[in-house]
Amino acid sequence: MPIFEKAVKAVGRLRNEHVVELRGFNKVAPGVKMVAKVLCLMFENAPPKVRKNTPEEDAMEMYW
Repeated sequence: MPIFEKAVKAVGRLRNEHVVELRGFNKVAPGVKMVAKVLCLMFENAPPKVRKNTPEEDAMEMYW
């Protein structure tokens, strides 16, 4: 599983500054959203649920 091991090492090198930088993005690329979701799942950190614009819509998980 060399890909998995590389991914684990990459996550281990993440620093707080990297996350702060991402928070400053106005529009986020789909790949970045996917990585944010995976990191939340890996660290067992559920994102908050937020309501969409209309009351008919269910709450959605806000990974970004």
